[in-house]
Amino acid sequence: MIGRVRRLSRARELFPILVLTRRDETETEIKVLEAGASDFITQPFLPGILLVRLHAMILAWQRHRQRVAAMLLQHGPLTLDLLKAEVRVEGKRVELASAEFRFIKYLMMTKRAMSGEELISHLWDSDSGADKSDLQSLVRRVRMSLDPEQKIEPIRTVKEIGGYGLRDFTEEA
Repeated sequence: MIGRVRRLSRARELFPILVLTRRDETETEIKVLEAGASDFITQPFLPGILLVRLHAMILAWQRHRQRVAAMLLQHGPLTLDLLKAEVRVEGKRVELASAEFRFIKYLMMTKRAMSGEELISHLWDSDSGADKSDLQSLVRRVRMSLDPEQKIEPIRTVKEIGGYGLRDFTEEA
């Protein structure tokens, strides 16, 4: 039984696992919970107790999923996972350097186009001496990382404000 729960421990991220068993041993309960089960009930049990525990597990799981969902930012084919500090494009993980990640995170969190000056002041320390050429270099690196084949153009240039924003993926290119 423990081996089966252990194999399912990754599945716990997807749904809660309740183990029902005839074994009424503390050692078994500890092993099952350590292996990844969400809860443990020994037989005989009352149907009311089973229902209450299932309800509590489902509520806890829903709260967990809501917290995890709040840590994901989605924009068209781009997904940013704040918890794991990773970016995915069309489901494929993209390696970004720290500055590149901060840049895409800022664009995704603010949900608007920003001037070059605003981006520079947010992404670099004031004493760093960063200027528009540093920002342009950063934008080029992010564009190439997110879209090496240049098919989706995730970062657009906003000429009216001399800045950048995320492409509106609801419009046709």
